[in-house]
Amino acid sequence: MAEKGQSNPKPLDNNEFAENLQDYLDGRMTPDQRHAFEARVKLTPDHMEELVAAQKLARQLKDFGRDVLEEPVPERLQALLRAFKAKRGPYDN
Repeated sequence: MAEKGQSNPKPLDNNEFAENLQDYLDGRMTPDQRHAFEARVKLTPDHMEELVAAQKLARQLKDFGRDVLEEPVPERLQALLRAFKAKRGPYDN
């Protein structure tokens, strides 16, 4: 990664890009690391394209199934859970 304050960042090689991409997408970089990564990615059009595609895929995966997860739990499943809990002792986890 480029050092903080480095005025002329060098392009990332393919390995550096691959090693840092997931941390970038998952928000596991400090603001300075994120800024340095973005500056270096912009220097390589292929990396920029791959980053944009990865961001799009990450958004799609995040949204995948959201509608199902937001649906209420069907009453028959809630009843099964209540019955299961009722059969267990007070100290069972």
